[in-house]
Amino acid sequence: MLQRNTLVLIGCLISVLAAWNLLSPVQNAHAQPPKAGPKWEYGTLEYYEPTAGIGSHVIWTTGKKIMGAKSEKFLLECVSKLNKDLGGKEETAGLGVLLDRIGEDGWELVTHTRAATQMNVTQIWTFKRQLPRPVAGPDGL
Repeated sequence: MLQRNTLVLIGCLISVLAAWNLLSPVQNAHAQPPKAGPKWEYGTLEYYEPTAGIGSHVIWTTGKKIMGAKSEKFLLECVSKLNKDLGGKEETAGLGVLLDRIGEDGWELVTHTRAATQMNVTQIWTFKRQLPRPVAGPDGL
């Protein structure tokens, strides 16, 4: 009888452990990796124009490329060239059109600085845009 009670007790303990293992939410929950915040890329647009109005340049810089244009005559020429290099269709483009083009590519303005001396005017715009999240594979990773 003592043996039978011991076997019943062991059987009950095994049943409880098996049920606990099957029903435990900690065991059945799939661990999710912590969600990372958004990742950004940054770009700057530098505009330089001498106060005499001769020899201006515009430079667009990102982590992946540097594009620019110079003009010995007018700012409009270098802005138009850079706008076309960034995909613009306009024959002539002012600074506003160039800024619109950058915004259409998903860039958001972060900062703008302007410095003027007797010799030149320099403006720098800093932009950011969110990098796309990597696509999860079929197993969700």
